[in-house]
Amino acid sequence: METRLLTYADLGEALGITADSAKRLARRRGWTKQPGNDGRARVSVPVERLVPRAVPEDDPEDDRGTQQRQH
Repeated sequence: METRLLTYADLGEALGITADSAKRLARRRGWTKQPGNDGRARVSVPVERLVPRAVPEDDPEDDRGTQQRQH
């Protein structure tokens, strides 16, 4: 399995979550942690997990029902 060493901040940025959320995710998944030369922890993350969460686009159709009810 191919992995990448990332800081929690880098992992959070890659996944579109906060660094704190990235830290909790790494802990839940049991990913290996090691100290970096700069003193910040690095987490060994499987590359297949580095897919950002999909953010739904704003859909104008979502507002149709509320607009009809307001009349």
